Amino acid sequence: MKIIKILNTNLSNSYSISFALERLGYRVEFINDFQNVNNSELIIIPGVGHFQKAIDNLSLAINISDIKKKNLKIFGICLGMQLLMSKSEEGGVNGLNLIEGDVESLVKNKIYTVPNIGWKQVKFNDKRLSKFNDEYFYFVHSFAAFPKNIKNVLGEIVLENITIPVAISEEHHEIGNYFGCQFHPEKSGEIGLSFLETILSIMSIDE
Repeated sequence: MKIIKILNTNLSNSYSISFALERLGYRVEFINDFQNVNNSELIIIPGVGHFQKAIDNLSLAINISDIKKKNLKIFGICLGMQLLMSKSEEGGVNGLNLIEGDVESLVKNKIYTVPNIGWKQVKFNDKRLSKFNDEYFYFVHSFAAFPKNIKNVLGEIVLENITIPVAISEEHHEIGNYFGCQFHPEKSGEIGLSFLETILSIMSIDE
C-alpha cells in the first residue's frame, strides 16, 4: 500500500483529506517536519486556516533549501496552495515562495460575496486535466493566489464577473513539482476523488 504524507500545520482539520486518500487505497502518515522525508517524495499541505498562523507554525518545520535539495513535490490544498506563494495580504507575511506571486483578498479584487462558499465550475488549461474542465468543485475561501506569471495558472473560476486563479504550478501550463488548488477535492464528491487520484498520478506518487 502506497504511503502519502500530510504536513501538520496545527490549524486545519486534516482528516477529510486523510479519509479521501484512504478511500483511494493509500495509507496516510502525518508529519511535523521534513526531517525524515525521502528524496522526490510527495507531501500534501492541507487547507483551512489563517496564512500568518500557518507560516508561524511551519517556520521550524520547513526549510526551503531542503525542499529543493531533496527535489520534494508539494501539493497544496486551499490554504496549502496559498502558502506556496511569495507573500500574503493575510497577515502581511512571506510565504514559501515556491511560486512567485501574492495572495490577495477577494474584496481587494472587487468580489464582495465573501467568503466564497459552495460549488463552482472550474476551467482548466492543463491538457492532463481536460477531463475535469467545467466540472464543479467545492470552495471555502476569502483570499486567492495570483501568480506573477499568468502561465503559472492552470485553472480559473469566475466570481461576480471577475476571473480568479484556483489551480497553480511553478511550471508553465502544466503540473510540476509544486501544485496547488484553491478548492477542496476531498470535499467535492466522486469528481473530487477522481481529481485527487489524477493529481497524485501526475506528480508520480505511483512510480
